[in-house]
Amino acid sequence: MFNLKLKIMKKLIILAALIIMSASVFAQGIEWGAKAGLNMATETHTRSLKGSNVKMRPGLFAGVFGEYVISDYFGIQGELLYSMMGIKVKNLDFGGDKTDYVTYKTDYIVLPVLAKLYVAEKLSLDLGPQFGYMISAKADGTSYYDYVDKKFDVSFGMGLSYRLSSKFDISGRYNLGLTKLAEHSDNKNSVIQFGIGYRF
Repeated sequence: MFNLKLKIMKKLIILAALIIMSASVFAQGIEWGAKAGLNMATETHTRSLKGSNVKMRPGLFAGVFGEYVISDYFGIQGELLYSMMGIKVKNLDFGGDKTDYVTYKTDYIVLPVLAKLYVAEKLSLDLGPQFGYMISAKADGTSYYDYVDKKFDVSFGMGLSYRLSSKFDISGRYNLGLTKLAEHSDNKNSVIQFGIGYRF
């Protein structure tokens, strides 16, 4: 049943991505482009790992987007991104130097769908869900799938975007995970993003 759900969710993500990219090409009123930036990722509910035992994992995200401009005050933006997530945890259980950190790397293909509320001429408040599918899970080179057994991820994004010019914009966003990474854990993704976009 679990594998069936994953297959269904994967197909839905691919279908949604194809719809957005097709709309970017054929529909009027859509601006599309590419974007990239920095992720600062961690996991919520790490109750047993407090303070200096946990650090954010820095990573990158990159992909394409399309914004459907409805009016001067409102738009809808879909994105298709490769996004590096995860967490860095002090080496408490694996022997060796206890001051070292183990980097847990979980990388996703994500599909944010955002409502853009223009609160000023060039400034928008961006809100909406993000759907993700995990394509890689490693802990400093070893497999991490025995821990993160849920590949499909849902989060809620909230942030701001500012149009620097007709071609470039900058953005900051926080993605709060809504789904658990594993059945036996309450941990969820938590990612701060800073990015720059270029409109074709």
